Amino acid sequence: MLIMFFERRRVSSPEDQTDETINRVARRLSEGKEITASPNAYFYGVARNVWREPLAKPDLVRASIEELPQARVPAHDPAALRDVMAGRVKRERMLDCLEKCLAELPADSSELLVSYYRGDKGARIQSRRQLAERLGIPLNALRIRACRLRDKLEHCVRTCLQKFIED
Repeated sequence: MLIMFFERRRVSSPEDQTDETINRVARRLSEGKEITASPNAYFYGVARNVWREPLAKPDLVRASIEELPQARVPAHDPAALRDVMAGRVKRERMLDCLEKCLAELPADSSELLVSYYRGDKGARIQSRRQLAERLGIPLNALRIRACRLRDKLEHCVRTCLQKFIED
């Protein structure tokens, strides 16, 4: 009967709400609470409170999987999910290694690399011109310097990733 109570109110998980209601009543009884009303009325009163709680705090309302946008629904294929997770782990390791290797470079070199690659295409071109002017070097010399630093950084990242594989 409690399940039907929650179903009529279109709760996403009526069984869970029913379990919560029963658990609360059982907890109150174990604490020594005496029920003066009929047991049905008491259970329904607790159920009504359980039902109202998410309404008072809408940010805590849970949505069923069917209600979630497609992008947030987990993959149905375990192999696909495993591949997605492996990709995430790989990207996290790469970012960790990149941050570590950037920190190992001298401060001016890491700043140069970050500044060189910052921005989108149009802004990046203008930013590189300004960077070359600030350093007092021709744009081509800046490109060569950035390329050499990028090669160093790439070698460091590959070495770091290799350590992850060996561990």
